[in-house]
Amino acid sequence: MGKQFEAREKILELLATSYYHEKKWYEAKRFLVELLDYDMEEKLRLERMHTLAEICFAKGDLEDAKIWCTKAVQGRLTILGKRHYLFYQSVNFLAQIYDAKGEFVEAEGYKAVLAVLPPGLQGNTPLNRITNRKNVLKSNNYVISSMLMKLPNSLVKPISALFSQKNPNEKKFNEIFERVVVES
Repeated sequence: MGKQFEAREKILELLATSYYHEKKWYEAKRFLVELLDYDMEEKLRLERMHTLAEICFAKGDLEDAKIWCTKAVQGRLTILGKRHYLFYQSVNFLAQIYDAKGEFVEAEGYKAVLAVLPPGLQGNTPLNRITNRKNVLKSNNYVISSMLMKLPNSLVKPISALFSQKNPNEKKFNEIFERVVVES
């Protein structure tokens, strides 16, 4: 199949979708990356980038997952705006990627973005099915996931110390929060 074949893009899309549903991550990624070479609506391009992040995450390639998801977050913010649920879907997934990488300060920074949803996104939106605002609490002016409440006490104190006023990670946390929430 050469690039001249008219229906090539549609066939690539069907193959990528099929491989994705069969959890054949390598093949799905290969076809999705090739699809990004085609002209398309920017919203569809960003959806494909988000899907690439999901595929990389499933493969255990967390660095590539972070790269694709960051592109999706930035693009969705630019194209759709900070009030669109797809932007928050990508922010939520980026927080999950950082958690999986063990980069908890960055993860909490993106979770903080989710904690301050604009009024138009409160209520019964797809995002609220993804993230529940009631699962977020504030402590020492930082957002800490309610998962701390489920951990044994021996782990809670060291993790909570990460978010203390004297923590050197405070600057990094604030930078992430400012970059995603305040500047957008």
